[in-house]
Amino acid sequence: MTFFYASGGSHVPVPKHLRKKEKQLGRLQRRLAEAKKYCRLLKAVRKCHYRIKCRRSDFLHKTANDLLGKSGLIFYENLRIVNMIRRPEPKQDEDGKYLPNNASAKAGLNKSIADAGWGRFPEIQVPASR
Repeated sequence: MTFFYASGGSHVPVPKHLRKKEKQLGRLQRRLAEAKKYCRLLKAVRKCHYRIKCRRSDFLHKTANDLLGKSGLIFYENLRIVNMIRRPEPKQDEDGKYLPNNASAKAGLNKSIADAGWGRFPEIQVPASR
């Protein structure tokens, strides 16, 4: 998956911050579900989510700064990301039975789209050059 393509043909790959920490996060959340005293584990889960958020934000800031340094004018497509990550509607046949709608494949795509941070990229405030 690619974060964006420039008009010159260059592209920036998505760093997949959530996907890299998924295993650690799952382990912490399983331990949290089984724990009787969960204050420390809850703090660890929050810290893991916070680190993912900070890394994603850092990537977005650095990418926006590099992009603005290379060009003066930037055009981007106004994507409706909320509609892109919406779950698929269930399909029924004439008998009322549910047909396969590839919801599990769509769930993985939804997670990757949300992990990329496309919605926050146009909103990044880059400091003016001195």
